[in-house]
Amino acid sequence: MRYAIALLLPCLLLPAAEVRLADDFSGYAEGSVARKGWETDVVSWQVRSGQLRSNWPGQAEAFHRDPRVFRTATVEVTLTPRQSMGKEWKVAGVGLKVDARNYWHLALVEAPITDDDKHFVELSEMRDGKWLSQGNLKGTANEGGELPWQYGTPYRLRLTINPQGIDGKVLDMAGKTLAHLGYAFTAPAVTEGRVCLRTSWFAADFDDFAVVADGDTARTPPPPKEKVFPSYAVKGSGRKAPIQGNGFFQVVQEAERWWLVDPRGELFYAVGTDHVNYYSHWCQELGYAPYNKNAEKLHGSVGKWAESATARLRKWGFNLLGAGNIAEVRYQGLSHTLFVAFGSTFSSSSALVEKVHWTGFPNVFDPRWEAYCDSLAAKQCAANRNDPWLLGYFLDNELEWYGKAHREDGIWTATMQWAADHSGKQALIKHVRQAHASLAEFNRVWEQQAASWDDVPKLKALPALNDRAKEIQLAFLKRVADRYFRISAAAIRKADPNHLIIGSRFAGNAPDWAWQACATYCDVVTFNNYPRIDMATEDLSHIAEAFTGYYELTKKPMMITEWSFPALDAGLPCTHGAGMRVDTQEQKTHCVEMMQHLHFRLPFMVGSDYFMWADEPKEGISDTFPEDSNYGLNNVDDKPYELLTGMFTKLNPMAVKMHAGEVPEGYIDELKVADGKLSLTIRNAGTTQATFAAMVRAGGKTLATPKIGMSAGATGTMSITNPLPPGIHVLKAELKREGEKWQPRGCRGRVSMASSVVVPG
Repeated sequence: MRYAIALLLPCLLLPAAEVRLADDFSGYAEGSVARKGWETDVVSWQVRSGQLRSNWPGQAEAFHRDPRVFRTATVEVTLTPRQSMGKEWKVAGVGLKVDARNYWHLALVEAPITDDDKHFVELSEMRDGKWLSQGNLKGTANEGGELPWQYGTPYRLRLTINPQGIDGKVLDMAGKTLAHLGYAFTAPAVTEGRVCLRTSWFAADFDDFAVVADGDTARTPPPPKEKVFPSYAVKGSGRKAPIQGNGFFQVVQEAERWWLVDPRGELFYAVGTDHVNYYSHWCQELGYAPYNKNAEKLHGSVGKWAESATARLRKWGFNLLGAGNIAEVRYQGLSHTLFVAFGSTFSSSSALVEKVHWTGFPNVFDPRWEAYCDSLAAKQCAANRNDPWLLGYFLDNELEWYGKAHREDGIWTATMQWAADHSGKQALIKHVRQAHASLAEFNRVWEQQAASWDDVPKLKALPALNDRAKEIQLAFLKRVADRYFRISAAAIRKADPNHLIIGSRFAGNAPDWAWQACATYCDVVTFNNYPRIDMATEDLSHIAEAFTGYYELTKKPMMITEWSFPALDAGLPCTHGAGMRVDTQEQKTHCVEMMQHLHFRLPFMVGSDYFMWADEPKEGISDTFPEDSNYGLNNVDDKPYELLTGMFTKLNPMAVKMHAGEVPEGYIDELKVADGKLSLTIRNAGTTQATFAAMVRAGGKTLATPKIGMSAGATGTMSITNPLPPGIHVLKAELKREGEKWQPRGCRGRVSMASSVVVPG
């Protein structure tokens, strides 16, 4: 049924230059993307039964071909919400958009599943990148916003803008007003926009589109210009790399040591921190972000805050904005990273591992996966291709590589639980079937009793109980990892061939086949890790061994992209979130100091992102993400933790020198009594000569304080005449390096060792 569009549009007092646009979508081929009248992409929109349908996970926009930005206009469209496409906030409506940081929309909204699927209507503004900016304006209408709209029911959306304000109505198909929202432009606001249709995580149909606008006050934007970036100006190391600079970040291996290379061609070690964000962290219980509220009081604006934040980071020796940074802090003396989030967004709609409270794992066998990756990369990466400040792109964060079962076969287990028509399960069953010459062989290998191949997709579990089954299972899991990394990485390289692809930020560990696939397609392998440290011995060898094990799987440069040690004296509960808890800021600084040095000296590590810029709210973030811990360089009042940041100020500038192996590192390898003498064996693991001083104690008394000068890489033994009486004794040796006013704890390697010895009578 077609509706009388002209009758629904209100009468506007427009001059002779009136603009009228209309489209009932009946003139397009079935299945087309309506390209004659609309700017759409091939993955998000299709014409179905004479309507324009959005049926895509994530955000989708369709712009009318008329390029003008209107200041006085009424836009109408019939919208029929069809179904949810995920567990995120769902939105469908009509918009007036200047750019990605400035627009209005009138939309039907569904809250996430965790918020009881609440339905309502919103007239909302994004201004200068801040969502819900309409809160600064005077409301002129506020009726029916809680409209419990229904799936399958058509609604007429009407959005009107003029120099005085903006007005939105939702009507039923008889013309009755169901919701009416409006704002006067009593403060700075978005006062114009190009007409668009918008959806996010909705399948929805649009029909009977119409616009009446004032052409005299409209403007045609100039053709988009290629984005111009400031000249690169991050403090360099002054050390020439073995390859030429090409204007972007690169990686290089020199002997056994990996490095980043900055755009100028200098060796670079990335020292970053995560979530440098004026707006963090939202607190569900409070209804606002306490850090943001306090930062706004302290600085007055996001711009002033950004100046302060970047100045602090530079002072503290950081050179990189890690994950979750915002635009305002970029190009102020720090390089930056960007997220694409292929898998975690796609898994909201199509998953192998269902997305519940975390990331899930995407259905990489969904026929739309490759097109989705290409579309997302084109939107998020293409404009950055000439940015010299951009280190690279994270594909995702902490995908559920172990599934819900937290096992190496977790993705297999999760995939088997889907219905028989699920494309991921179909791929798994096809893989299994191709591995067997007959159904009888399948039944024997998998210990099943299927009467026909048609019975196999009905199975909800298919455990691998023998070597042959495990071999088939592993081959499938390798295909999963390959399709994830190959397709997502290729999508970025199509859109932006200049920048590094910096992995998927594994959550601590991942199956071997995931590490290996990441290394095949990414330039840098990234992982998050929150280890435990013995502060007494300062022995981090178990951490170094674990990280080295990851490297042996990849043989690619690596970055640790989250790590921290929350302290219990910060006034926060610290009951949720990763990381070993310590009692005090002094202990936290001790642990962070040792850990950062370990990152700097491991030859395969090229970066370290500390977690994070600011503390979380003491009330927690949300019901489903209740983190409430002391991770920050700053507290929620935007006050730095001076012990921690003071240590970073000294340590971080040493990153390149340490990574080059130019800082002596003494290790105690052995402490014993032999042939009537105390024997202390020390190793200089650095690349320069150094003198080390030791102290050996027993029973609270100092027995000896020997010194030894050692060349780089040398091992030496100090022999001391035994002053101990016969019996069993506990010896403790401590080691330090002479000649430095300040030396990080970690630079002393294993600086303490206790040993029980027997002195014969």
